[in-house]
Amino acid sequence: MTRRTAASAGVAGAALAAGLTLCPTWIRAAGLDVWNMPELNRQCDAEVGRRDRLDDRVHQLHRRNAVKRAIAGELIAGRLGLAEAAADFLAVEATDPWALEGLQAQFPDGPDQKRAALAVLVWVKVRAGRPAEAVARLEAEFRALYPDG
Repeated sequence: MTRRTAASAGVAGAALAAGLTLCPTWIRAAGLDVWNMPELNRQCDAEVGRRDRLDDRVHQLHRRNAVKRAIAGELIAGRLGLAEAAADFLAVEATDPWALEGLQAQFPDGPDQKRAALAVLVWVKVRAGRPAEAVARLEAEFRALYPDG
């Protein structure tokens, strides 16, 4: 390496160091802030824990939906009445406080049993493909259970 090349490299290195010192966000963006490794490791561990908790919630949601799908199938087939299906739905939702809060937010009026019956009707209409004869039967059953709406 010639003297001129070494001097040019030295000037470029000094300019880069000065630029990075004046703008530390560039250092962080480039992943060169090695002095911050303990904090970065803590952040990484926290994110792994957060991901694991979210994975657990997703698995719980899939399990609850599978149970509710089975309940809706029994209801559509006529092997289960709306009141029983609503009680089963409510029991499934009670396993997750967020699900219960969601049920209460979606259907703010009435007791939990009525909210669950409405949720069953929505489930059958939306998720089960709106089987017309079952929907009509279930809506009539809902009106008989809750004549005030």
